[in-house]
Amino acid sequence: MNASTDLTVTVSNEAMAKVLYLSTQKAQETWEKSVPNWPTILTQFAIHFEGRLPMV
Repeated sequence: MNASTDLTVTVSNEAMAKVLYLSTQKAQETWEKSVPNWPTILTQFAIHFEGRLPMV
């Protein structure tokens, strides 16, 4: 058993929302154009946080 590959981290919905919100606020300070490949990134978030990320 390899401890580094067997760890599972559970992030609360509130913690996930805070991280996404704060990182978006910080990134907006320097945004000049849209994020490349955003649909792909959003899809990966939806897979990783299944059932916890509201899709618009």
